[in-house]
Amino acid sequence: AARMPALPAVDDSLVWQLVNRVNADTVLATIRRLQNFYTRYSTTESLRQACSWMCGRLAEFGCDSTYLDTWNSQDAPNVVGVKTGSVHPELIYIIDGHIDNTSDLAPYNCPGSDDNASGTAAVIEAARVFADINFDCTVWFIGFTGEEQGLLGSRDFAQRCRNRGDSVCGVLNFDMISYG
Repeated sequence: AARMPALPAVDDSLVWQLVNRVNADTVLATIRRLQNFYTRYSTTESLRQACSWMCGRLAEFGCDSTYLDTWNSQDAPNVVGVKTGSVHPELIYIIDGHIDNTSDLAPYNCPGSDDNASGTAAVIEAARVFADINFDCTVWFIGFTGEEQGLLGSRDFAQRCRNRGDSVCGVLNFDMISYG
């Protein structure tokens, strides 16, 4: 495992510049777009379409690579966007939320505004806000699936990271961060 270097101080003006880039209208539009998929239940074609849409958004917002991470043939794939660090690319930070959802009517009519279009929108907005920022370390933006069935997609992903010996230094997980 790589040893984590001391992180450089970040100028407050850069922090405020990034905070001021966050756009509530963009976040709301993303939540509404995710709601417009008929359902985002983990085994549905509709969630597969939502995952492809998210993958495209991450690519649009400057990720060096994006991919659909198939972890189980029955469930929609996780969505991963990667911004490779320029100084310590082996050190990884993750910003994630789960893109799937459920309801009493599952697998039908699961708009999932709160749980978890809100968290997914935060991941996508972070990618947009950081689009032109070069990081010292690598950042992964992830939308997990199979979460409503028992954290399945994230558990599988984390196990593969562990098996490879990835140096994950920190994770920000967004789940149900707003209520519409």
